[in-house]
Amino acid sequence: MSNALTYLEVGYEYQKNGDFDKAIASYTEALRIDPNYETAYSSRGLTYKEKGDIDKAMADFTAAIRINPDYWEAYYYRGNTYGDKDDLDKAIADYTEAIRIGPDGDCGYFERGIAYNRNGDYDLAIADFTTAIRIDPTNESSYIQRGVAYSAKGDVDRAIADFNEALRLDPNGKYAPALRDDIRELRAGKP
Repeated sequence: MSNALTYLEVGYEYQKNGDFDKAIASYTEALRIDPNYETAYSSRGLTYKEKGDIDKAMADFTAAIRINPDYWEAYYYRGNTYGDKDDLDKAIADYTEAIRIGPDGDCGYFERGIAYNRNGDYDLAIADFTTAIRIDPTNESSYIQRGVAYSAKGDVDRAIADFNEALRLDPNGKYAPALRDDIRELRAGKP
């Protein structure tokens, strides 16, 4: 192997198979060949994150952004990492940047909505989940999270409507039993 892309592809395979140390070594070799390969930094960062080495992951996502300030995925991944560290303001800032420069997908809105929910900014969370739903009306997770925000605000009817829509979309999903319990509790007037 002599080119950075080859090492990147080999790294993907190692990462996919859970061999994180070999994946990191492969991505590192890609970066030795091409020190400005933002995708290799981002991929290595994801692998470090999977290993639980948040500081190294953060450094790699930041390096990818420094190389290519329009690399929306690095902002998204770094936002996830800030969220893991409970640094929600920085997570929100990175998701906002990913949304600004990225494609019209729902993932940035969804993740930023979760950060807003965790921060107690329910109106902003509802707005982001509503946008995510407009982009992908089949994603039951957006309905669940928006329902959580509505419930936190005391808007029981809207929370129940969103939980019911999530159940309609995935009636046997892993969250279905909890959603049914939440709906019963909301109808019974429990917080």
